[in-house]
Amino acid sequence: MRFEVSKKLQIPQWNGDYGKATRAAGHQLFWSGNNQYTNSADYVFSFQGRKRPYRAAAYETGFWHEAAHLDVRGLWNGAVFNQPGAMAQVLAYKAPISAQDVCRNRAGPVVKYSQPTVSRTWDGVVLACQVAHDHSITVGSNASEAAYWAFLEGACKHYGPLLFMKYHPRSHGPDLVRVLELAKKYGARAGPTDLKILEKCRFVLVYNSTFSVDAWMWGKRVAQFAEGYFANTGAVTYTRGQFPNACEDTDGVQQKLLNFLIWRYCYYRLMPADRMIAMFEAFAQASPEELFPLPEELSYAAQAPRKKNPT
Repeated sequence: MRFEVSKKLQIPQWNGDYGKATRAAGHQLFWSGNNQYTNSADYVFSFQGRKRPYRAAAYETGFWHEAAHLDVRGLWNGAVFNQPGAMAQVLAYKAPISAQDVCRNRAGPVVKYSQPTVSRTWDGVVLACQVAHDHSITVGSNASEAAYWAFLEGACKHYGPLLFMKYHPRSHGPDLVRVLELAKKYGARAGPTDLKILEKCRFVLVYNSTFSVDAWMWGKRVAQFAEGYFANTGAVTYTRGQFPNACEDTDGVQQKLLNFLIWRYCYYRLMPADRMIAMFEAFAQASPEELFPLPEELSYAAQAPRKKNPT
């Protein structure tokens, strides 16, 4: 079995514990360029087995604290969830326990990004801002930072005082000033806030952010403006560039997708080396047609640390 990992990969364990464990298991760890994907994935893992054809998987962090995923089709609008037959597998899956229960019993942080200590209530529309230069914004034939800023201004103009734009935890400086200026121009609001702002809001609006997952965890409906991970899943109202005044009922799809994400798509990126290797082996040995090679027992839900006395 051969594993190749792109040169961009800077996870320290690969230079130490994981590399040693990989060699001890009879595998070699190769570092190669990102030649398999053109969607600007941060990292690409490549697998080759004796009896299996070559395959690759794009790496991305999310959607919970220290969670990551390997996608065998691509990221964002190219992700497996937008492939034929993917949602049939999601809807048919029976999770051992719900994503909410997994997170309730999780030891340590749960949310992907540390949130501000500011708490707000809002009964209008909450827009989750993204980092304007992130790959999720700039990747794709029609994607650009300009399109994202046009989206923010369009939302401010359409919703006016009903809109609150939640700062992204990683945004800073000029981007935050620009968001605040747009809000003031159209009578909207903007600023830092924790997730309690979701409690009473009508629905959440995103460009193509994975903040959708946070909203679903709060039982909120999501409107998605541009292509991304969840555009064609039925778990969001995909608006195709329009600004809705309400969101469609997802009829339980968002909960099923949440459960699938945490049990069959995301893994705990700090899990022990032997389990990480077992996960790579599962990807390497799966058939090329398999969209979700991650075994349930190696998922984020199964491997992330739990409280000593779970409720």
